[in-house]
Amino acid sequence: MDKRIIIAMLVAAIIVSTALVLASCSAGRYRVNCTEHAFNNVKRSYAEGAKVKIYFPYVATDTDYRFYIDGEPIRPEYSDEKGFIISFTMPAHDVELTYTSSNSMTTQFHSDGIEPDTVLVSYCEKVFSADGTSIYEVVVKTTDTPGEHLMTVYDTDGATREYAIPCFPYESVYSYVSENDIAGWNDLAEYESLDGKLVSVTVFMDGEYVMASTERMPESGELVLSCIYSTFGDYMIDEYKCG
Repeated sequence: MDKRIIIAMLVAAIIVSTALVLASCSAGRYRVNCTEHAFNNVKRSYAEGAKVKIYFPYVATDTDYRFYIDGEPIRPEYSDEKGFIISFTMPAHDVELTYTSSNSMTTQFHSDGIEPDTVLVSYCEKVFSADGTSIYEVVVKTTDTPGEHLMTVYDTDGATREYAIPCFPYESVYSYVSENDIAGWNDLAEYESLDGKLVSVTVFMDGEYVMASTERMPESGELVLSCIYSTFGDYMIDEYKCG
């Protein structure tokens, strides 16, 4: 066989194999679309199932930040070195990472003007067993100190813990409850219930209480109530503990 033909065949084979490699490398990879200069450590693409870790380092004082992935609120960790740390598992599609910010010194809070000692949020877990019922409860109230709420945790063993927390957790829950319309759960024609456990949440909103529980909830209802709890769970640390 002519050497020129052999060389041409080898070159063609190399081109085809290179194209296949490049195609396989790009298949199943997706982008995180975000404000270019606001976030750090953003790779060009991620494989489905990859662990994504992105930093938001430019954190201003007296500013409240909220982060969203595809419009859904997320709760990042915080590091003095890295700023906010957004971590998630990459789905099989491109995602939109966005954020909002507001000056916490001038923000009007939904709890402003409410009488001290008013219950803003009550979260309760009841677990039923042959040994009886165990109850765990978290209650958040207004105080006479501007910008501060009192969170009381009633543990299943009867112990009580108190925390002086900022307004932000309640503000986040207020928005989250509005977005998820938990007030409409009681009107669901088709709903799910949780066996062996009852989780209920009561939130004070615009002068009245909104209530929801795992007795009557949509398919994602348990996750919604868990997110409400985790909003306050983040503040159950020594930094905010009373006494």
